[in-house]
Amino acid sequence: MMQIRRGCERNVITYSSLISACEKAGRWELALDLFGEMHREGCKPNVVTYNSLIAACAQGMLLLT
Repeated sequence: MMQIRRGCERNVITYSSLISACEKAGRWELALDLFGEMHREGCKPNVVTYNSLIAACAQGMLLLT
């Protein structure tokens, strides 16, 4: 699983940015992993997080069909 480097604050902005970057790079599985990590860390997702995650999942579904 991806680890956020030291010096980077683990918050909704960091996780949402990472999930969005994964979606844009076609790494939908990693986006889902990051969302799980975010949940385990107790970080509350926001609308940006969910939008990025939905886009990543939609992209994943296109690849699977």
